[in-house]
Amino acid sequence: MLNYILNRMRRCVSVKVSPKVWRLRSGKRIIVYYICDGDGWPISWMYLTQRKGWKAWEVTQVWTFPEHRGKGLAESLYRTAVDVDGLLLASGNSHTPHSQAVWRSFIRRRLFHIWAQDFKDLSQTSAVEVEDDELHCALPIYLRPHPHGRPRSDVRLLAIRKDTS
Repeated sequence: MLNYILNRMRRCVSVKVSPKVWRLRSGKRIIVYYICDGDGWPISWMYLTQRKGWKAWEVTQVWTFPEHRGKGLAESLYRTAVDVDGLLLASGNSHTPHSQAVWRSFIRRRLFHIWAQDFKDLSQTSAVEVEDDELHCALPIYLRPHPHGRPRSDVRLLAIRKDTS
């Protein structure tokens, strides 16, 4: 992915959207937010895709180089996408322990308005809460892939800017 980011940085227009975050669009359905070190080298990025017919942008990948982790860079990327650009973000379809921890942190600290929704049955939604660092949701979130086909549900977390009114 780093080579892709570097290639896009050379070929696409990047816009500085917050003090340390840059945004580039690679076509109509891809946005990359990234943070560079002092030498202009990307050290953290968030790759978003928008599937045809979706309003939400799917968080496809978030990466920070290990030596730069723990500095709030990933949170800066999310905050820029949601609070500055006003995007509706959907969690990806795979959830690493780290991505689960990031979303739990957002929910616990109420950074955004976050809820769960089944993308295979949009009428199914649920509030989400975190208690004792455990996510509570009425929908079956974070299911492991079914060994004999597709799961019946595709529950994602969605995040939008908190209402300021």
